[in-house]
Amino acid sequence: MGLFEKNKEKIETIEGNISGDKTSDISLEELEKRRSERLGILPKKDGRGRKPKSETLQDELTKDLYKPAIWQEVASLPFNIRKAMTGSEIFNLNKDQKEALGSPLAMIMKMLVEIDPKYLALMVFSINLGTIWAEKEILWNIEKKKLPKVVK
Repeated sequence: MGLFEKNKEKIETIEGNISGDKTSDISLEELEKRRSERLGILPKKDGRGRKPKSETLQDELTKDLYKPAIWQEVASLPFNIRKAMTGSEIFNLNKDQKEALGSPLAMIMKMLVEIDPKYLALMVFSINLGTIWAEKEILWNIEKKKLPKVVK
């Protein structure tokens, strides 16, 4: 039975510590201040939570980067390539279709930057590589059609 008595003592000690805990007397503001210090969060000035100047400048420089209109042409690239390869107007996208592709792509790009800017760099490289490669393939096919056929 001595074993059970020790458990009761531990429970009473824990309950005593909880009720007699010093943090229960601390204000919510003080707890929030301690939490912010522990997490490295800068204190808010004037209750507005202004960003440091470097972040504000960066936001200004990149605000146009995430406009859906910018990403519409990038998102419609596969259709433009198919149109150039086939010559068919079927692959032309109307305004609504371009917007339906451009808006989510702009959100994806913003999300990638927030996760890690290297992902955006990788995405831009991949898009540029695909664009240049497709352009060269199209030009090669056009040039190949113009070459005289060699009779065997």
